[in-house]
Amino acid sequence: MKLAHACRQGSGAIRPAQRTLLFLLILLCGAPSALAWGDLGHQRVNAAAIEALPEPLRSYFRARQNYFLEHASEPDTVARQDPAERPHHYTEIEAYDRFPFHEFDRRFVAGQWSPPPAELKHGDSVWEIERYTLHLAENLRRRRWDAADHDAVFAAHYAADLTQPLHTLINYDGQLTDQRGIHARFETELVRDLADRWTLRPAPAAFVPNLRARIFHELVESYSNREVIFSADRE
Repeated sequence: MKLAHACRQGSGAIRPAQRTLLFLLILLCGAPSALAWGDLGHQRVNAAAIEALPEPLRSYFRARQNYFLEHASEPDTVARQDPAERPHHYTEIEAYDRFPFHEFDRRFVAGQWSPPPAELKHGDSVWEIERYTLHLAENLRRRRWDAADHDAVFAAHYAADLTQPLHTLINYDGQLTDQRGIHARFETELVRDLADRWTLRPAPAAFVPNLRARIFHELVESYSNREVIFSADRE
């Protein structure tokens, strides 16, 4: 498989997903179509993220690890049944601004832009990450453990989806470059073929005070990796 061959040198392909998930978990707990990565990818990321958390967060999430792994792809299941869920898994940033997306940065980060759903025809994952992040923090503070577990699953899933570069593009399945099917080849077949060779070693979780700024950073970094995927698929 072309994409698998191009990614055989370690686990770099999914490090961004680990980093984003870790940042969400520590931020929220320490402070107040096609669907991404597939079941195996989301489970691997969730498991690795839990082990990188400091105490007492690590023990809290370890005690609920079975739930987080079993439900890692629950947002995908919902999306298959409910079309309204699907836009929460991507943000086609090109539809909102031009690279390097200074206007989107100004509006989303500095301006705290929160447009109505009618204006979000190209996905709203960046807003959903924030929404579930804040819900998680609030439910943990109020000791609503079941609600917090649900929030953590959805926040982690959307955050991991954001780091899939094809979830930031209008050309999300290669339909504009004669590479139709690239979405599944990258996020499902690649992970299935190479997962046993990857050892995830996420960096220790760190508190990030500006949630939207970090979400925007991950969005742009993910988008910037798009050509690596398209080039590997052409070889």
